[in-house]
Amino acid sequence: MENSYEQLIDDYNNGILVEAGESLTDYINRMGGVKKANGGIITALRIGLSEGSDEESGFLKKVVNYIPPNVRQFTYDVFGGDKPFTEKDLSEDYKDELKGIAEKVLSEGKGSIQYEDYEQGTMDKPLLLNLLSKNYNLKTLIGAGKVEVNEDGEIIVTDKFDFNNAKDINSLEDVKNAAIEIKDAFFSKGKDVQGGGGLYSALRAAAKYVGSKPGEGSDITINLGKRQEAADGGVANLLRVVNL
Repeated sequence: MENSYEQLIDDYNNGILVEAGESLTDYINRMGGVKKANGGIITALRIGLSEGSDEESGFLKKVVNYIPPNVRQFTYDVFGGDKPFTEKDLSEDYKDELKGIAEKVLSEGKGSIQYEDYEQGTMDKPLLLNLLSKNYNLKTLIGAGKVEVNEDGEIIVTDKFDFNNAKDINSLEDVKNAAIEIKDAFFSKGKDVQGGGGLYSALRAAAKYVGSKPGEGSDITINLGKRQEAADGGVANLLRVVNL
């Protein structure tokens, strides 16, 4: 029988099987507490996606794809998931949206997507309204991702799903401070509130304590296919041959 988080916290504070210098977060991971949720709904979030086969595109996958990809990946990450996120995890509509952004970035001679490249302002909008925007969902999934064209002329977007300001929870006092920070973020209190307050800010504050540390989350590698200019060039060349 797997331990609850409460039991693991108690065991940590009582020094049960705690290694020297070990943080509470590392202790919970080592004792298997985080991994317990990788079945059930967390597995469902990945069905038919990057770790599945092409034959797994049934009803459940269609239902899962109604959940925005940033929400799916955030949930997967919080519960300890670290498998790669690829183009198989995106619907065609999302791939088209991201390809348009990547094409624009490449046309400007840049090698990475910056937050301003997503164009849509979101700070003054409630989270639930933002989640209706593919542009916003990609912004909070990838953020500042690298863009390059491979030897086959395909656009590749890469990133790491992690949180740069991640913190360990080492004691019950840290748990208390995390709860206060999440509450303050929701009500827009404090100098370091991201997102202007509300539900998004609260979730972002929580991710600092339960999300992946820098370098530890899922690798994001999305192949968006050929550049549009390459495809257009191929058609143009064909037309020139026909005219000849």
